[in-house]
Amino acid sequence: MPLRALGAAFEIAQDLERVFSAVLPVVERGMAIQVENSSSMNLSIVSSSHTAGDFTEPPSPIIPPQHVATFGVKGIAGVNGRLTYAGSGVNLSYNISWDVPLVGDNSTQALLDGGFRKYATPLFTVGGGPRAVAKHTLADATLENNWRQCAKCGTLVFGGSENPCVAGGNHDSAGSGDYRLLVNTGGLWRRCARCAALVFTGAGGLVALGSCHAGGIHSVDPTSRNHEPISEATAPGEAGWFQCATCNSLVHNGAAPCPIGGGHNIIPGLEHRIVR
Repeated sequence: MPLRALGAAFEIAQDLERVFSAVLPVVERGMAIQVENSSSMNLSIVSSSHTAGDFTEPPSPIIPPQHVATFGVKGIAGVNGRLTYAGSGVNLSYNISWDVPLVGDNSTQALLDGGFRKYATPLFTVGGGPRAVAKHTLADATLENNWRQCAKCGTLVFGGSENPCVAGGNHDSAGSGDYRLLVNTGGLWRRCARCAALVFTGAGGLVALGSCHAGGIHSVDPTSRNHEPISEATAPGEAGWFQCATCNSLVHNGAAPCPIGGGHNIIPGLEHRIVR
């Protein structure tokens, strides 16, 4: 082919590329992802992957407590990926995923796994458009302290020694550690207003007919928060806490006296753990 013809063909190809670029532009989608570590532990990356797109820059390998890390992802015709952090010193996986499709709504998700997962709270939001922003926050779960074990009846009670004990006098918590209970609006355990014991209130918040150290049955304190003792074997905390079937309290010593008489009638097979 003559050189003049080759030049003309090249010009035609350039014109076609220009036209096609205008009619069918390359579509690039992306997302900026912000991870705020509001917890008390370090977060370290253990794995990451993409089925579409890739990082624009690698995420920070470690996010210290009270720090924020930001990274970007992008891809031709969409982005889909995930990233897993591990909490330092605890059994916790913090799994973040993102999806910026060519067509449809952007999305992001955060899931926790491991025995420590109920002691942390993930929050997230995501914006729309081809340059979306996803914001993730991991915070410590809310715990209530000042729960103590009575040395006489083995019951977990709130506040110390101001309330009556079936073993005589008031509860004796002088030698107890300071236990912390997970606060959960869906929890079925609350404090008795008469004996200060942590009692199981039943599904739907109905007060179970458990015997009270002050006589009669428990009366839930209206100011009490809802709690959730953790029953998973991999969860942190002190093991050996069980629900008594007759007083519906959480007890650590099944042989200790129960308000209904004799020792506590613990429910086997459902052991709880409490941190302190």
